[in-house]
This record gives sequence, C-alpha cells and structure tokens, in this order.
Amino acid sequence: MSNNEQHIVPIELLTKFLAGEANAEEQMLVKKWKDHSDENLKEFNAIQKLWNQTETAARKETIDINAEWDRMLDAITPAKTRTLPIMRIVQIAAAIIIITGLAFLGIKQSQIQTLKSTFAKTETIELPDGTIVSLNAKSKISYPKDFGIASRELTLKGEAFFEVTKNKELPFIVNAHEAKIEVVGTRFNVRAYKKQTQIKVTVTQGTVKLSEKKQPTKKTILTAGETGTYDRQVKAIKKKPVADKNDISWKTLEMHFSNSPLTEVIAVIQNTYHMEIIISDSVKDCTITVDFQNQDLASVLKVLKSTLDLTIRKDGDKLYISGAGCR
Repeated sequence: MSNNEQHIVPIELLTKFLAGEANAEEQMLVKKWKDHSDENLKEFNAIQKLWNQTETAARKETIDINAEWDRMLDAITPAKTRTLPIMRIVQIAAAIIIITGLAFLGIKQSQIQTLKSTFAKTETIELPDGTIVSLNAKSKISYPKDFGIASRELTLKGEAFFEVTKNKELPFIVNAHEAKIEVVGTRFNVRAYKKQTQIKVTVTQGTVKLSEKKQPTKKTILTAGETGTYDRQVKAIKKKPVADKNDISWKTLEMHFSNSPLTEVIAVIQNTYHMEIIISDSVKDCTITVDFQNQDLASVLKVLKSTLDLTIRKDGDKLYISGAGCR
C-alpha cells in the first residue's frame, strides 16, 4: 500500500470487513490502513460506530447493504476505480445507515404492542405470559410481540395494577419514566402519570425492587403492605412501611378516610371515578372520617354533601364543590 493509498480505502473492502466477510489478507489491508495514522483510526472508529448502530435485523431484512454500496458507487465513481476519500465514505456510510436505521425502526415499531385505556374507563388485559394488567383511565402499556419468550419487559405511562405470573427465569420489568420496577411474581400497583412529580409503587403481595434507570444501584426493596415513591425532581427513592389502601381504590372501589382534608378526599375520588372535580377554597380544609365500599360516584358525593353541608353542581364534564366552610 503506497503512501497515497494509505489515505484512502477500497469501499468494497471496508464493507466486507465491517460485515465480517473479509479474508485474512483483506483484514490485514484494513488493519494497515487503520494503523497508518491516528486520523485513519479515528475515521475508521467513526464509520464502525455508525455501522454498529444498524442492527443485524435491519441489514438482513430490510436492505442489501452491499448492493446499496454498489448502487451509490455506480452513481458517483468510474467503474475502474472505486476508492474514495475517507470522509466521503463516512458520508455514504451515514446515508446507508440512516436508510437501514429507519427501516429497522419500522420493523421494531411494528413489533411493539401498545394497549391503552380511555379517558374515563379502566381496562383489564392478559399478557402473553399470563400476567393480568388492570389499566386505570388515561394509561397505556407497550411491550414487544415476543413478550414472555426472551424477556418480560414493558413500558407504562399512567397507572396500572399488575398480577404477575411467577417465572424465576424471566423477571418481570416495568419501565415507568425514570424508574424501573422489577419482580418475579407478585401483585403491585404503579402510578406514573407524565405530569406528576412522583412515581408511586404499592405492593399488595410478594416483593418488588424499585430503582432508578440511570443509577441501578439507587434502589429499594418493597414487600407486601409497603409503598415506594421515586421523586422525579430530586431523583430520590423513599419507602413507606404502611401502604395507603386508597392508592388502589380505583381498582378495589374501597376508600378509607380518617380525619382527612377534603382536598385529599377529592384527589382519591377523581382518580377512582375519573371525574374532574374543582373545590372552592372555603371548603378545601374541611375534614371527614368515612369509609366507602363498592359505591358509585353519586352515592359517594351524597355522603360528602350531607356530612359537610356542601353544594355540588355539574357543569359539562366537571363537578364544582363549594360551601360555607367548616369550623
């Protein structure tokens, strides 16, 4: 390889090398070119990084890479000489990988299953591994179509209660924004709405590991009856030894309040019955002690109205609560 040739590289040879199809002599030629200068090595690493970003599936299933090289070469070089300055190769490599990368994304997206609930309705779903997922309103889960074969990992946006089928070989993983929840077989609730600053995990059976995605060592173990919260602003995990049963009232229709301020009561009711409720400042600090079991929204509101002497009116899809106040 002459001094001039050490600054360029045959495109077909580079393609074969990156594809793992180069023979020993061809591998040596590429190695000599890489070792000739720091600049060559840097440029090769950049090309290799781009190449590696394109998954094997994309190269095999969506496009013939070598054919694409040839097609581009025919358009930009004479037939007798197929060598280019390395920066031009980078440009071509980037173009090809963008094409194959987009195709690969198309494949991956078509392999993702997304299930969601509507604004005011919950949904119950059985995953391929037998796990039962109850989705609260305005929530969705996404998982690969081969879920349960090589892994059991999904993404949650919103709130869901999981009754996980036990499988020690494949841990069940829920990705919820910045948090990660991992279990083997258990029952737990995850609240991870986009606009809320906290991701909350409530365990009703078994053991759950709650951690931060970017810092897996930042974790806590939760057992039945415990609640863990991940604060998205300060990036901290806290554990509460006694779970609030109202955290899963949307699923059980059981609510328990003990000297609770009306603002707290209304927050639970909104999450349970999927109705937007606005309360006036005059009554927000009123407190109440009451239990509700399997009652509809009208019955619940009737109790609040008579107990706290409230005025409740409906306007469109919203409820407005007011009153003289509490002493």
